[in-house]
Amino acid sequence: MKKLPLILCLLLLPTFSYAGGGMMLGIVGGGTPAAAPSCAGVNTYYGDNDNVGDLNLGGYTVWNHDHTITVTTGGTICAITTVVRRSSAGSPTVRMAVYSADGTTLICQCDAAITLSNDAFAEQSCAYPHLTGTCTVLSATNYTIAVTASAITNIRGDAGQTNGAIQYNNTDYSAGFPASLPAGTDYTYHFDARIGVQ
Repeated sequence: MKKLPLILCLLLLPTFSYAGGGMMLGIVGGGTPAAAPSCAGVNTYYGDNDNVGDLNLGGYTVWNHDHTITVTTGGTICAITTVVRRSSAGSPTVRMAVYSADGTTLICQCDAAITLSNDAFAEQSCAYPHLTGTCTVLSATNYTIAVTASAITNIRGDAGQTNGAIQYNNTDYSAGFPASLPAGTDYTYHFDARIGVQ
């Protein structure tokens, strides 16, 4: 069999371009990494932001349970928000995260706790690029939003809901949320927390 010249063999190999320009030899599994989301557009928010009561959160973590939060149009989580205040002088912290509906998979969280100085309720937000995790949600899918705080912190929430609407435990995850939520205790509240998706 007649052998092809080496230069012709190289020309016949598949090629692809890369971000820096030029051509490279084709390699299985090669290609450019996906670009990080810019989150430069307008967020669509999912969750609660209309409670009027007051729920002690100091040293606790709360998350929605039977009270479902449904993302109708999936995409990238670009912000996680809650409405909180400090209940006395000091510098408490708050941190938020998003889990799968059953709480077994951590999807996204603030990359650090937020220090509070406000004595009146105010929205606190961590937004891209200050989020860690895959931070991707699917359409028509339920999710869990968890909020944790150190001492002397209150979250805006309303009592009188069905028992199990939310759950809580007496652990402060301000240093970072676990890979999955632990078993929690049912409680009769809703609380303000939302995710902004693009």
